[in-house]
Amino acid sequence: MASRSMTSPAPADPAAGCDFVTPPDGGGAIALLLKSRLLAWWAARILAWIGRRIGHPLSVKGTVLVIRHADAREVLDRDLDFHVGAVNGPRMDGIGFHFVLGMDRAPELVAEREVLYQALGRVDMAALVARAQADTDARLAGCGGSIDVVEDYARQVAAGTASALFGIAPADHARFCDASRAIFYHCFLNLAGDKAIEARGVAAAHALSGWLDAEITRRIAANEFGHDMMGQLLRAGASPDLTRRTLGGMLVGSIDTTASAVAKIMVVLMRDPVMRAAATRNANERYLMYGWCQEALRRWAHVPMLGRQAAQDCALTGVPIKAGAKVILLSQAAMLDPDAFPAPTEMHPTRPNAGYLHFGAGLHPCAGRDVNQWQIPMLVGALLKRGPKAMGKMAWAGPFPAHMPLTLGGDAK
Repeated sequence: MASRSMTSPAPADPAAGCDFVTPPDGGGAIALLLKSRLLAWWAARILAWIGRRIGHPLSVKGTVLVIRHADAREVLDRDLDFHVGAVNGPRMDGIGFHFVLGMDRAPELVAEREVLYQALGRVDMAALVARAQADTDARLAGCGGSIDVVEDYARQVAAGTASALFGIAPADHARFCDASRAIFYHCFLNLAGDKAIEARGVAAAHALSGWLDAEITRRIAANEFGHDMMGQLLRAGASPDLTRRTLGGMLVGSIDTTASAVAKIMVVLMRDPVMRAAATRNANERYLMYGWCQEALRRWAHVPMLGRQAAQDCALTGVPIKAGAKVILLSQAAMLDPDAFPAPTEMHPTRPNAGYLHFGAGLHPCAGRDVNQWQIPMLVGALLKRGPKAMGKMAWAGPFPAHMPLTLGGDAK
């Protein structure tokens, strides 16, 4: 299949020697919002109240703040009026990963997204689940009475799933994880254009492209495509460039999205013994466990807002919006809207899944949501079954949870 030509680095690790490890702390206002549970919670509650009182979006100096759930869903569904390409596209294209999450509706997007999901649908997901479960069990069995929920658990299991799914396993595993984090930071959270964040993201993207190119070239030369997603793409006729961009674009959010979500969910549960006890009773029921995870993330979202840009003059619930205006969807506040989530401060794991906005919606849902819906509850449920007793202080790498010690009880039940 034809695809947009993008130049990718040839060496296996063209960024060798470059430091793209995300440093601790720092990160500006976005990082502060992502790191402060109480700030995000109370800001979301206050904004939800304001949104309900005024009944329409707020326009502030050319930026439109979308608060109510119905308005947020309308923006996500009206993808011809509200584009994502101007928000995510420049940074993703700039590092060589022209990917569907940075594209607006067009024949190119439709074609590449179809290739992506067809390849994903052909992967043996049951084998991935079994692999991740075995990894989860082994890490808990060998941890003694405590574990670092992020660095020694969720991030490592997620990285193993990503390697198995996408068909890439660099020898330097830690560098692989750090590359994914640095690219995610630049592509989706570097809204102020910080040059240091950009430099780490660019170096990491060169490394990731090199690793992917080397493995794609090896498989084509050997005529052994494999049965992971890389193999399914190549077998379907995707070009090496499209294969690299698709895998790189999906991989970027696959590791730290999981690690951040699991860490924040566990903080919420540890601070609410009643909710933790109820969730623990459902730890072996994947659907209900995912419901508890979704509910916990309403209290502390891994990403509390989404960005779009108006493609043309239009209106939203009677508010005129000029072409080019920034449109910020306050998704955590929207998920506290009582019209969509009755009794929004209460936690109920059986709420309709369609109402949640944690992993996007409309034309651009998270490409890895099919993995998120089993891997996140698997990781959280396994911790709950060990009877967690005490939680240490969270340490951060920019806006990402980096370490969180958790003291565990006895053997898994």
